[in-house]
Amino acid sequence: MRKLKKKILIFGASGQAKVTFDIIKRNNIYDVAGFVAKGNKLKTLLGYPVYNSEEQIKKLNINDGIVAIGDNNIRYELIKKIYKIKKNFNFINAIHPSAIISDNVNIGIGIQIMAGVIINSSSSIGDHCIINTNSNIDHDCKIANFSSINPGVSIGGNVTIGDFTLIGIGSSVIHKIVIGKNSVIGAHSNVVKNIPSKVVAYGNPCAIIRKNINK
Repeated sequence: MRKLKKKILIFGASGQAKVTFDIIKRNNIYDVAGFVAKGNKLKTLLGYPVYNSEEQIKKLNINDGIVAIGDNNIRYELIKKIYKIKKNFNFINAIHPSAIISDNVNIGIGIQIMAGVIINSSSSIGDHCIINTNSNIDHDCKIANFSSINPGVSIGGNVTIGDFTLIGIGSSVIHKIVIGKNSVIGAHSNVVKNIPSKVVAYGNPCAIIRKNINK
């Protein structure tokens, strides 16, 4: 007898959600029951229903899913809300089959790892991170919870990136750099020295532009 796949919900209905949906369908481990996007006017997305309230996880009796929203802080707030609705909700990972991940990489929950990603030996990826298309993370790196690595980013070995930090598209971070919490590194930056928490920085070489007042 064929084993039934678990039903899951994808929270979000934007481009991030569509890319995550594609990964889940390719892996063929879960059965997508639909998308959840409060305030969204869509009735369907990619042929699946779009529900307008997080309360649907109770009505549908679904205990598994993933939050596919690019903004780190919005993702965090929604996850808190989901846990209040259903404290034992299980957040799955969505890892593209083309990703190359060393066997001794430590990966948290609710992770999205896109096509072409490489993560090398002894690195760790915290909970609810997004590692985007064709980004490379070398050995012994620590990417903390709710961080986002945008497409085409290259990170050298022994780099630490704090909670809620975003590394912009096409940026590079040389080895042994520490980037603090709640910071934003702008697109196509070259990070050659440590960056503190709660700042916006960009350029080649990457320099602090201002405080990150939104965090």
